[in-house]
Amino acid sequence: MEADDLEGSAQFNEMNESEEESTDSDDTEEEIEPKLCYERLSNDVPNILKKDAASCIAVHTKFLALGTHLGVIHILDHQGNNIRNKELLLHVTTVNQISIEEKGDYLASCSNDGKVAIHGLYSTDLNTSLTIERPVRSVALDPNFSKSSANRRFIIGEDKVVLYERQFLTGYKPNVLYQGERDFGSNRTITVIQRDHAPALRSDLYRCNLYWKDNSTLLIGWANTVKVCQVVPSEAPKPTALTSLKDQSGPPRFYVKIISIFSTDFFICGISSFGAALEPVSIGSRPQLRVIEAHGEDYSLILSDILSMRGYQAYRCNDYHLDSLADEGLYFILSLKDFVVAKPRNEDDHITWLLEHKKLKEAVDAVSQSKNLRKYTLLDVGNKYLEHLLELKQYNEAAALCATIFKDKEVWETGIYRFAEIGQLRAISPFVPINENLDPAVYEMILNEFLLHDQKGFLDLIRSWPSYLYSVLPYSVCIGNQLVYIL
Repeated sequence: MEADDLEGSAQFNEMNESEEESTDSDDTEEEIEPKLCYERLSNDVPNILKKDAASCIAVHTKFLALGTHLGVIHILDHQGNNIRNKELLLHVTTVNQISIEEKGDYLASCSNDGKVAIHGLYSTDLNTSLTIERPVRSVALDPNFSKSSANRRFIIGEDKVVLYERQFLTGYKPNVLYQGERDFGSNRTITVIQRDHAPALRSDLYRCNLYWKDNSTLLIGWANTVKVCQVVPSEAPKPTALTSLKDQSGPPRFYVKIISIFSTDFFICGISSFGAALEPVSIGSRPQLRVIEAHGEDYSLILSDILSMRGYQAYRCNDYHLDSLADEGLYFILSLKDFVVAKPRNEDDHITWLLEHKKLKEAVDAVSQSKNLRKYTLLDVGNKYLEHLLELKQYNEAAALCATIFKDKEVWETGIYRFAEIGQLRAISPFVPINENLDPAVYEMILNEFLLHDQKGFLDLIRSWPSYLYSVLPYSVCIGNQLVYIL
């Protein structure tokens, strides 16, 4: 990762706050630890976005497909490395959408150049390019496109929905499913979901964002409206809250019911799922990633993280894109000149946040209970807290901490000498181990401290410490000469 990108990652993790920083905010309000951490994709991504501007993204478990305004599609791994020997030059202008089949062998793309391209990443057998007489804004490839000839099909949509199916010898045959208020494919169309937001919120400014949470649950985020739709089997014609299709030849096998619909106070740039909740990327004064929970005609906000996207001041809603591998907890957020991945915070991220917010005691407790740390150790974090306590002159608390964080002979000896430097050997003496075989000079140094400043304490140590820990002869003379009055 380049230095600039390291700095960018730090900025993202610092800005995962529930509200934008403001001088009017209540300084006494406790800051809440974010649930996600953010990193800029580096490696080949900065060079791509330096020469071009991103226009769309599609995410697969194997790779990412990044489309640009110059008509290029880049195939990247999840860390931003180009994993193809060359760029896919399938279009000559803006790539509007990319759709990847389930196996990841083929992808479909559409563009303002009026072309729809199907391209194989490992084989060219099914490659094709169709020219439509107008810009194509959306495309969806059959999830099982490469599995059998029955699935060689894709759909494009703009003012009408057209299904293209590959015919033997004759290529792809178009079949208009829906246009305007007319349903041309009643045996394949189960319902039409109309928009509910104001007509002034045009699609060229606020596109419709779709996400299939599972095989029967569709999330729709469009302008400032969210719908949660469920596809259910139909035993008989059933009225729905959706637009009824005219001239249907018979009841469809399925119908769609909207189980939640609500308006938001922000515009939606992309939508996904976050466990049982929804995760839209939204835009207001700044882009934000929000996790919300639907409640029928309303919703509750679970978290809202401000996104420090480069150049956000000049961007519109349609300049942002969200795609995800929700089951893996990976959320990819794209703007014209920036590419960020959000992921759940791990135990190391939790410790980092605690340290950054000076919650040192909590950090030590968390490290003590953690089992999967890669970045931090109990000694590293404990030493930070130890130095903090010593600066505050809380010597007894610091000494007690040593018993928690010091685990071997060398560390103990170093720590005891640290207490000797500040004249606090008596504070650490109750915690000094007697079964670690420390250097006898360490025990003798502590005994000398007590002999000079606390003779009763000296006698207590002589009685409690095994005599093999130190040289006995010098202290037997001292006992005879200086401590008779105590006896």
